[in-house]
Amino acid sequence: MEINAGTEQRSGAEGRFGEVGRYQLHERLSLGPFTELFRAASRGEEGFEKVLVIRRLRRAAMQNLPFLAEFVRLAHRSIQLSHANVVQWFDLGVAPFASASDTEGRYFIAQEYVDGMSLGALLERSRADGRALPVELVVFIAAEIAKGVDYAHRRRDDANLPMLIAHGDLGLRSVLISFDGTVKVHFEMASAMRMLASDSDFEGDRHAAFQSPEVRRGEPATWQSDIFALGALIVACLDTVPNELADLVSVACADDEASRFSSMAGFHEALLDVSKAHNWHASGHEMAEFIGRLRPSAVARAEDRFVGRRDELRQFGDTLIAAAKRTARVVTLTGPAGIGKSRFLHEVDRRLTKRGYDIGFYKAVCAPSDARYSSLVAMLNSIAERHDEMTSMRDVDPSVVPELLPSVVRVLSEKRLSVFVWEEAHLIDEDSASLLVALFPAIANTRAVFVLSGLEEMKHQEQLRAHVAIRLDPLMEQTI
Repeated sequence: MEINAGTEQRSGAEGRFGEVGRYQLHERLSLGPFTELFRAASRGEEGFEKVLVIRRLRRAAMQNLPFLAEFVRLAHRSIQLSHANVVQWFDLGVAPFASASDTEGRYFIAQEYVDGMSLGALLERSRADGRALPVELVVFIAAEIAKGVDYAHRRRDDANLPMLIAHGDLGLRSVLISFDGTVKVHFEMASAMRMLASDSDFEGDRHAAFQSPEVRRGEPATWQSDIFALGALIVACLDTVPNELADLVSVACADDEASRFSSMAGFHEALLDVSKAHNWHASGHEMAEFIGRLRPSAVARAEDRFVGRRDELRQFGDTLIAAAKRTARVVTLTGPAGIGKSRFLHEVDRRLTKRGYDIGFYKAVCAPSDARYSSLVAMLNSIAERHDEMTSMRDVDPSVVPELLPSVVRVLSEKRLSVFVWEEAHLIDEDSASLLVALFPAIANTRAVFVLSGLEEMKHQEQLRAHVAIRLDPLMEQTI
């Protein structure tokens, strides 16, 4: 079984995730505990096609009625935002579950597709490449963010009443930068997502470093807390804050709300003033040039092809060959954020599906949690969504996981080669990591492959048997 490592068009995978409403799903971009994200297309007459993003709720989210009410409220609010520096929301709808046993369906949102990367990914890639983000570009990015957020702060409804919108979760991953140099703020659903998990579990707490003192005290987010967050973002983008920006950042990040800029518009004006005073001239053109140098292959992306990773694909293919002979394997797939680990796994799945191989692919996402076996319960939930006869495994009591998981793995791997992927595996809980090591001998003679995909080496990695380590590093031109 060979996974062809050459460059191929992705047309064979088009629409393979089905449709929701009038949107055709092309590629899964991410899978979280409560939502999944797809690159999709809306098609019209005469071959018209608009690429966008579909964010669809998962089963666990649909079971929380207070969350759903907040989700719908925020969706209606965000759909009314239309600005060049804000990610546009187009549609809110309901799509049926994949399972025939479900009748009510689940919510989805259609959003603007930004062909680029998050500010967090930009910083990680630039620093890994030895390229510090120039101060003039940092000021440009901050000023563009300020324009988008100020627009939301000032937005009025159809009755001309203030909508009183605060972002509330501004951080490195809620700012997107396109390859043409446009900066866009993504108004996510922080208040709704917090209703699904405790603060320690909430994925949005990755932005805790940008939260103002009042938000950390549990007070509602306000315009002033957004100003604090933008000041903290400026600090995060620079290795050292230059003296020219120190006073401005100090005002934005003041502990006392009254001591900060009175409005985001005032912060924006201050950024323009300091840029003009020190001749920091930057625009979308310079931004596009900088981000373009961090793009692995502009030609390949324009042609929408998966390129490179020949050795890694071949190594993964050899692992599947071994597992198909009833010799279970564990793969650790590591690399920095934004390097393409999820894209790599999707490409493996796509190529195998295109060649007609009947292989099961199950994906779960690890998240910080105090619950026992939370990462393994997430995998059982993912399996239950794919098999109607296993719906009773959904949200099982953690006490049954040590016995249930190896049994399920054996059943699935008896029917066909099965791949079980844990994404964000550097966040795997201690109980799940220990159990995976302990149960491996019990499934050693099955056609199973465990894939732990994350930023760094996993817990207990040295104890894993039949372990294959695959590291994704930045692509060099000669490897494309």
